[in-house]
Amino acid sequence: MKKNLDGKTMPLLAAGAGLAVANTYYSQPMLAELSIAFGTTPAVVAAIPMAALTGNTLGVIFLAPLGDKFERRALIVLTTVALALGLLGASIATTLWLLIAASFMIGLFSTVAQQIVPLAVHIAPIASRGQALGLITGAILLGILLSRTISGGVTEWWGWRAMFLAAAGAMFAMALLFAWRLPKVHPKATPSYAALLGSLWLLLAEHRTLRIAVLIQALIFAAFLAFWSNLAVLLAGEPYQLGPSATGMMAVIGAVGVAAAPAAGRLADRG
Repeated sequence: MKKNLDGKTMPLLAAGAGLAVANTYYSQPMLAELSIAFGTTPAVVAAIPMAALTGNTLGVIFLAPLGDKFERRALIVLTTVALALGLLGASIATTLWLLIAASFMIGLFSTVAQQIVPLAVHIAPIASRGQALGLITGAILLGILLSRTISGGVTEWWGWRAMFLAAAGAMFAMALLFAWRLPKVHPKATPSYAALLGSLWLLLAEHRTLRIAVLIQALIFAAFLAFWSNLAVLLAGEPYQLGPSATGMMAVIGAVGVAAAPAAGRLADRG
């Protein structure tokens, strides 16, 4: 494994995590355009980002734990290919319901980011694991924040299908890079899948702090989704009359905070 650990491995993992998580949010600035394209109401097209985040939630619960059972590189590559196929499906969807189904698959397999995080921590030197975690976390935050800016611009200039198609190409490329550059990491134990899922509930039952953190994050994410699912439609109507790129630019404000993640990682390394 050591021979694969050069200065390019960690940036590759950071880029992969950021690009993977971004896919869940590409649809949000394009909701007004999708409403027109499929001839339906904003309330109906809001099901698209909801499907993506529902898939993401289920992926965190049912797919992310597989890293403790299967070899991580192979799992990351396969999940990334599945994500690329979901994005390709979204780009050629001919009905709203097919796009909703593709969005669910995109959210489900975007959880490859949650497989990348433990791999990065595992292969990083002990003294710099906090810094590695900060790098990956910063990339994930950047992907979440700038995904809307990129999607808004691409959608306004080339259309929403082009955004999904470009994202599919990016993830196919990442799958090839992962297969080429990442080290193999085998799990130390091979518990049953049922035992893996059961351990999640045991953690919740045993740790009150974890339950509080889960509740706080759930409420934050609910507010986050409610805001972004309505913003594109609001800005497209009166009195604003703005397109997807203007909606995406709203995300740039939050990107400033991304710089805090690596700094927090370095502080963690100091104890």
